[in-house]
Amino acid sequence: MKLKSLFDESVIPYSKLNSSRLLKILNNSLKQDSFFAGFSLDTVRSLVSMKDFNREDSLNFADFHEIWELLRFWKVSSSVLDHDLLQKTFNQHDELKQGKLDAITLRRALLTTGIQIEDAVHNVIMARFSNDQGLVEFNDFVHLVARLNFSFAQLNAYTRLMRHSAINRGQVTIRLPRINLFTQFISNIMYS
Repeated sequence: MKLKSLFDESVIPYSKLNSSRLLKILNNSLKQDSFFAGFSLDTVRSLVSMKDFNREDSLNFADFHEIWELLRFWKVSSSVLDHDLLQKTFNQHDELKQGKLDAITLRRALLTTGIQIEDAVHNVIMARFSNDQGLVEFNDFVHLVARLNFSFAQLNAYTRLMRHSAINRGQVTIRLPRINLFTQFISNIMYS
């Protein structure tokens, strides 16, 4: 089924796609296995929040297409989501083959995806996304990668805005060590 048709069928009569309808699309399109039964609504809400700047829990087709392409980047085959890149990364680091990552293997998996984080952020991620045994399941892995990507984008946009604003006003700014601000910012977003 073509992406536009999939979108159109899901939004009738609403004209925009919300998290619940996106959840149905993704879980109907994903190849599921014994360790992954589909995304949770919370994970999909995090995906939607990356494009929903009005905070209305809605996506137009362009936003939906961008999220779809992001998931394709995390590996998708043709028109059916295969969740391959994140799934392969996750499986590669799931040493016990139980569909879960511990703190050490999670850090390695994040590094494999190109994400390097400070210990403080890693600790917050484990507190927020791990289960009672201190393990992170695939759904939560996708959720935290989406949040990290969103956090990095927001921090970069804010940094560019502040730099541009200070230059235009001829101001000199005294900066705290960037790593502390970065760690605090990312930790707050990841824990929320």
